[in-house]
Amino acid sequence: MGRSRAIRWLFALARQPEALAFLPALSLVAYWAGGERALLVTALAVPLLSAVAAVIAAQARGRPGGAVPPERPDAPEDFESRLDAMITRAEAGNQRTACLVLLMDNAEVRARRLGPRRWAEAMGQCHRALAAALRDGDVLHRCSFDGFAVALGPSPRMDIEAALQITTRLQDAVARTVLHSGDAARLTASAGICPGDAAPEPGAAALIEAAGHAARCARRAGPQGLRAFSTPQSPPRPGAAEPSTPVLFQPRLSTDTGAVSGFAICPAATGTLIRSEDWTALLQETLTALSNWDRACVPAPCAILPCPAGLLEDAGLASTLEWELDRFEIEPGRIALAVLAGAVAPSSAGRYAQGLDAVARLGCPLEIPAGGESRGVLQRLARIGTVRLVIEGEQVRRIETDPERRRAVAVTLASAEEASCASVADGVGSAAEHATLAQLGCTDVQGPVIASPMPFAETLSWARANDRRLQRVVRLGDVLR
Repeated sequence: MGRSRAIRWLFALARQPEALAFLPALSLVAYWAGGERALLVTALAVPLLSAVAAVIAAQARGRPGGAVPPERPDAPEDFESRLDAMITRAEAGNQRTACLVLLMDNAEVRARRLGPRRWAEAMGQCHRALAAALRDGDVLHRCSFDGFAVALGPSPRMDIEAALQITTRLQDAVARTVLHSGDAARLTASAGICPGDAAPEPGAAALIEAAGHAARCARRAGPQGLRAFSTPQSPPRPGAAEPSTPVLFQPRLSTDTGAVSGFAICPAATGTLIRSEDWTALLQETLTALSNWDRACVPAPCAILPCPAGLLEDAGLASTLEWELDRFEIEPGRIALAVLAGAVAPSSAGRYAQGLDAVARLGCPLEIPAGGESRGVLQRLARIGTVRLVIEGEQVRRIETDPERRRAVAVTLASAEEASCASVADGVGSAAEHATLAQLGCTDVQGPVIASPMPFAETLSWARANDRRLQRVVRLGDVLR
């Protein structure tokens, strides 16, 4: 018996629980043969050998060749280089390849519920299921804590239909995976596909990014979503489309925390209305601003965009919004539309109802001017989506000294609370008005006392200064306590 074969035999024997039953006998033999030192070595070595063998067996169980399934994202360099080689081989042989990305649905919620160890086990099971469902020549890669990338081997028949069939098979493999964690619900995966000839730029990195973008869009559409990348989906370059009317950004604060709750988009020229033909360009500029705030780590939960009444008559408004939100990878709840009073008046409610309802169902908040005539629209839209009631500046001016005005605003805020809506006060001009509105229960405030509308570049320093001010207040409160 060779040395390696003997070692394998010893490990196989040590993996058996019954091996520990022989420990007393082995210890006695060792004592007779070598004395106390041999007894001590045997007593320690046999349980240790058994434990190591059990760990190795547990890791290798169910894995061909005994390889350990990855519990963390793999290094991307090897996958990219192999995909680059596939692309080169496909081009040389008049063949095609493609990249797929699968992202687990509700991954953060599931991972939090399962815990790190059980989530790693679940992803390991998914890895094995996907590996078993792939063809020879395909490459599987763990690309993130909740996802996998697949490079499909070159083939003359690798068109989008073939890639879709393979992707559907992989989604089914994930859905059939039974978690050994006691969790009754099974994992599902959304998937994105990018054929090699559809990538926005040459090379594996662009192909992987395009497939990942399509997968994220598919996951936002619902569980087990599936989407193929196409060139129009790629995020546009900032400033590619410029509205004819320059815009400024006005900060909005939460009365509860003092933190930035959003930025309202304002025309640079006072009194200028947003024209319908400029609105799509303005939407793109607003989405670009949200993306840049995110990259700069500046808190900007929402941007509020004026919505001309004529746009609400356009049946494709919600589709345009959804398309642009997908392109920029922005959640619908981060773009709010500020609706003019005429769009919610009883005389025109039916004219604009379809557009308002479609936007609300998409998930974009709607901001409606306060007024008795808008109460019915407020209650209807609140049942569909998110609505905020806006109190205009004329209503809040000198509210701290005018009892009638304070009572009127309190009634408006009660209507918002009854409909489970947030409330926003515009045109707040003094600290006293700010404090009174907070006492009455208004959710958010904006106006000259907070900040005047400013160019985008100034919003970064302003928001950071506001954060520093809040931190100083928190530290002072800790000292006083």
